[in-house]
Amino acid sequence: MSAPNSSGFFPLRVRRAAWQAVQPGQYHYHITADALVQALLATFALRLAGLRDIAARFCELLQTRNFSSLSHALTRPNSLQYIQTLIERLQARHCPARDALVIIDGMPLTLPATRRHRCAKFNDQTVGGGVIWCFMVDAARGACPVRVLKVIAGAWNDRTRMRGVRLEPRGPVYVMDRGFYAMELLGDWLSQGVRFVVRAQRNAVYQTLRDLGRPRRYGSGWIELDARVRLGCTSGKLHPEARMIRAVVGEQVLVIVTGEMQWSAERVLDAYKKRERIERFHRILKDVLDLAHLYSFSQSGIMF
Repeated sequence: MSAPNSSGFFPLRVRRAAWQAVQPGQYHYHITADALVQALLATFALRLAGLRDIAARFCELLQTRNFSSLSHALTRPNSLQYIQTLIERLQARHCPARDALVIIDGMPLTLPATRRHRCAKFNDQTVGGGVIWCFMVDAARGACPVRVLKVIAGAWNDRTRMRGVRLEPRGPVYVMDRGFYAMELLGDWLSQGVRFVVRAQRNAVYQTLRDLGRPRRYGSGWIELDARVRLGCTSGKLHPEARMIRAVVGEQVLVIVTGEMQWSAERVLDAYKKRERIERFHRILKDVLDLAHLYSFSQSGIMF
């Protein structure tokens, strides 16, 4: 198997323009960033074991058999800048329509702290980082289904990292798990007109303002609550008002908070259940494409 032709992703003129943007002096590199991208795309598909195997398999493309040169190319700042420039251009095709479902989640990429590394601390046992991104459900052909929101070095908390991330107002419906449930975020999204469906903690504190529907069956489960509520405890500073839906589904108790007042409770719950699509996406990346297998133990290499 040879390296893929990246013209399927970007024409040559676009790739040259991206390289010119990050390397205006046209300094000659033995291993170009473009060759590095092509080799790594094929490497994940082939599940090659390490840099020596990559250098041996793609020596003509990379113009070297020296694995240490490959290691250096992976950690060059302009290699990472080249990737970021390509991603920004690709994400111009991420244009979800109104009512489209866009799922937001984070995925860690880490390695054991016992290995030799040059990475940020993730926790007591691991180092590395991760990415928070959104995934468009049922994206149209030709669209980019994924948008990178943040690439993070070291540990992170979903709710704090989402501060300052701009979501499209009055557009798609963003679906998130409990890690993104925070009074500050909910208040900002409601004031900005951002549409969202977020799972809350089972013991979320609220005050019922108005019932929006009676208890009723939901498939084999049961909708216990459908109401407009004021969120947060009395001693808290923020009390956003939103819709809360509480349902028993199998052995799960789902507590969903949303700004969608026109949708039925069933439609809101169905939308949240599609959050498993991004979990499937993560499994494809990690298990099928072997993205969990890292070829660089430096922070910039992992981010690349």
